[in-house]
This record gives sequence, structure tokens and C-alpha cells, in this order.
Amino acid sequence: TGPEGDEGTLSYDRLVLAAGSVNKLLPIPGVAEHAHGFRGLPEALYLRDHVTRQVELAAAAGDRAECAARCTFVVVGAGYT
Repeated sequence: TGPEGDEGTLSYDRLVLAAGSVNKLLPIPGVAEHAHGFRGLPEALYLRDHVTRQVELAAAAGDRAECAARCTFVVVGAGYT
């Protein structure tokens, strides 16, 4: 169910959710400004809502490049440095 109450089905190629124990913001360009943690339920709910909203915006986009960009997510973890 979307934020406005619309119901529908959302398909995906791959979905990976893996909670971690500690958020490490090591000196990697862009991590502190753009990354979101996934340590607890509040962060997991934020990420769920963020991903859902991006997919909704992609579906409404008239431009294929915008749609592809909104459907691109990078998941990093388990010693990514």
C-alpha cells in the first residue's frame, strides 16, 4: 500500500535486506552524505519507505533515464572497504 493509500503489486529482480550491528562511516567519499544505516527497526523502516517511494516515482517518470536512475540502488556491507 502506497503512502496515499493506493494498493498494488510491486515486482523486483532481486531484493537483499541484511541488518548490521554497527554503522561505520569510514573516510570514503560520499558515504557520510548519502548512505543510510540499517542497524535497527527505525532505519529499516526509513529505507523501506525510501525504496518504495523511489519505485513509485520511477513508475510515474516519463523519462527512461530517470526511471532507471530511481530504480538503481547500491547496497554495501560486510567489510565493504
